[in-house]
Amino acid sequence: MRTVGICVFLLGSLLMAQMPGRLTPDQIVDEALARNARILADRYDISIAEARILQSRMRPNPSFYGSGQYLDVFGAGFSLANPGGPPELDLGANFVIEQRGKRAARIALAEANRNATQADVLDRTRRFIVQVEYAIVEAQLASENLALINDRLRSLETIVKLNQTRVRAGDLAEVELTRSEVAALQFQNLARQAEARLKVARNSLQTIMGRLVYDTTFEVAGDLRRDPLPGTLSEWQAAALKQRPDLTFARRDLERTRADLRLQQKTTIGDTLIQPLFTRQSNIGIIAGRAFTFSVTQPLPLFNRNRGEIERARQEGSQAGLRIRALETEIAGEVQNAWVQLNASAELLTSIETTMLDRARRVREIMEYSYRRGEAGFIEFLDAQRVFSETMQTFNEARADYARSLYLIEAAAGGPRRP
Repeated sequence: MRTVGICVFLLGSLLMAQMPGRLTPDQIVDEALARNARILADRYDISIAEARILQSRMRPNPSFYGSGQYLDVFGAGFSLANPGGPPELDLGANFVIEQRGKRAARIALAEANRNATQADVLDRTRRFIVQVEYAIVEAQLASENLALINDRLRSLETIVKLNQTRVRAGDLAEVELTRSEVAALQFQNLARQAEARLKVARNSLQTIMGRLVYDTTFEVAGDLRRDPLPGTLSEWQAAALKQRPDLTFARRDLERTRADLRLQQKTTIGDTLIQPLFTRQSNIGIIAGRAFTFSVTQPLPLFNRNRGEIERARQEGSQAGLRIRALETEIAGEVQNAWVQLNASAELLTSIETTMLDRARRVREIMEYSYRRGEAGFIEFLDAQRVFSETMQTFNEARADYARSLYLIEAAAGGPRRP
């Protein structure tokens, strides 16, 4: 029984491995976020910012000081007659005492920079997701167009077989058969071109997903998005001003400039240097003397009070505030344009679906039925096929445009997805 179970498991695994690589749009986006090298590289910016926080917490290292003076290395022999010494040995250390609040301000600046970096990475991820979603739409559209051409090709191949039978029965001129065969060959070429476009679209999508080896069975599961119009313009604009990561980055960048200003203000007065020093001095003919010296060095801010850097931080703060106002205006306009495009796409899609699609389909069916009965010519039948095909292609383009508009307005509002 154990052997049978293992065989069943291996067979199931083999069958799963041979199944077509059908992924939903959500699964495709998840894989792209997990495997795309550019996105993975962007996320290291957060780790780098975290490392800077760690470094900002470090206190200044003390330094060791040692020196020897008046050493009789040439053997002259120091004495009362040759008073060149006495030899002296100094050992000490330097300790830097930072000004009060300077370390905390430095840590706050590093944390503010980390927070801004997180928002910036989220914004780059948001824009990357839109690229993936647009590539998904292109692959879905290429698949729909190929299915449409294949459907027309099958219809023409049926007509060719019918004409061959009618020619053999003497009910149809051979030129009509030739016309139908030529039309079928043309659609075979169109089908090959559509297949090539579909392969290119799928390969491009797999490239964005970070795949090094393309899966020839890869497909996008599901149809083009057809969600109903969501919310209102004011709701989308409010959501954008609340959750757009680029606006969050701008606001956190303003916080960073404020933290930088506080740090520069704490740098007005230099750090205190404490220097303990032990001295051993050898006296001629007398026991060596030992001494301890303690000194404190405090820079006086008479000339350099860091005014340039303080003013620079103030100006960057003013600049960041204006950038926030400009970005808020740009986001409101971007959401409004996306909303207009979404509504226009919805209206066009509804118009084609309700006024053109059924009529073109009925005309094609009627003309095909009439041609089969010998009541209509091949040119009329082919023209009806062409009108229906163009209508369906326009319909597919409208569906794709509506799907892109849905992704666009979600991205303009900050997007429902997060990495």
